Amino acid sequence: FAEEERYMAEIGYPEMAGHVTAHHQTIEQLTHIFELTILGEQRAVPMLVDLIRQGYEEHMLVEDRKLAEFARARSRPIQYV
Repeated sequence: FAEEERYMAEIGYPEMAGHVTAHHQTIEQLTHIFELTILGEQRAVPMLVDLIRQGYEEHMLVEDRKLAEFARARSRPIQYV
């Protein structure tokens, strides 16, 4: 997430604040699921599956696609270091 956030700042992505908020929410959800796993909670597994599915369907297919389209329009392809 940090690299993507650096890139969004570099290209002046106008929807960066919301995108960063989504990253923070994902980290919070993963932390909660990890804590449940440590406690032996069975519901942690389906929660993780849902988070992965949601992350793919909502974040990658919608939010990351918007970022990629913005980057293409600015002729600045994403370059990870």
